[in-house]
Amino acid sequence: MVEIKTHTIAGHGGFILVKIYGHRGASAELPENTLPAFQRVIDLGADGVEFDVHLSSDGVPVVIHDDTVDRTTRAIGPVNSFTAEELGNLDAGAGYGVPTLREVLDLVGTSLHLNIEIKSAEAGQAVIDEVVPRLGLRWAISSFDWEVLRFVRGQCPGADVWPLTFGPRDSIPAAADRVAAMDGIYPNALRMAEKLRRTRNVLEDALDLARDLKSSTVSVNQFTLTQESIDAVHRAGFATFVWTVNDPQRASQLDRWGVDSVCTDEPAVVVPARSSVLSVA
Repeated sequence: MVEIKTHTIAGHGGFILVKIYGHRGASAELPENTLPAFQRVIDLGADGVEFDVHLSSDGVPVVIHDDTVDRTTRAIGPVNSFTAEELGNLDAGAGYGVPTLREVLDLVGTSLHLNIEIKSAEAGQAVIDEVVPRLGLRWAISSFDWEVLRFVRGQCPGADVWPLTFGPRDSIPAAADRVAAMDGIYPNALRMAEKLRRTRNVLEDALDLARDLKSSTVSVNQFTLTQESIDAVHRAGFATFVWTVNDPQRASQLDRWGVDSVCTDEPAVVVPARSSVLSVA
C-alpha cells in the first residue's frame, strides 16, 4: 500500500517531498529526448526521467516521442521507416541525433529512475530485452496503450507498469474546455484538449488495471487532478505520478495534496525550488 506523506514544514509555500522527473529530459532547455537533455536532468539532481520509445525499421528501440520525425528533426517520415543508424544521424536539435534506448541507458545508468513510455506496441519486447539484463537499473514502463502494459507484465512478471490516464471520467469534459481556453498560452493546448475529449483512458479504469497488473503507480494528467482524485488513487493503494508540471507553485500545491511524483519540462526551475525549501528545513 502507498504510504501517505506527512509534511514537516507547516505553512511553507514550497514543496519538500514530491519526486521530480524530467519530461523527455530537460526539454525546456535542450532538444527533447536527446542525450544532452538527459545529462542535464542528472546534473540538476532530479529523481528520475521520463522518455518515449518507438522501434526503428531495423527493430532497434529508439527514444523519440512522435511516430514521425517531422516535428523534432529536419527530416520527414515515420520513425519506423528509418534505421537506428539513420535516426542517430538526423538533427534532432542543435546537431544532436535521435538516440537508441541502449545509449540512453548507458548514459543514465542507475543515477535516475526511468519512466519508459512505450509509444508503439511492437516495441514492448525490444524494451524488455534491453532493460531486464541491466543489474541495478531502476525502471517502470508506462503507456496509453494498456495492452502494452499487459504484454510487458506477462513477459516480465516483475516489471512495474504504470497506466497512463487523463483523469476521472466526469472531470474530463470541463478540463478539456479549460485547456482549449489556454490556446496561445500553453503549448499545444488545442491538441491536448482534443486528446482529452477523445480519451478512453479514464482514472476509474486505470485503477482497475493497476490492481490487475499489481502496479505501484498510476500516471495522471495534471489538468483533471483534484485532491479527491489523488486521495482515491492512494486509497486504492497506488502512488501518483503527475504530468506535465512546469510551475513551481503548482508543484507546491500538488505536494501539499500528497502527489508522489511530478514530471516537468523545467527541472532547472522545479528542482532548485524544492532544494531551497529543503535548505531551511
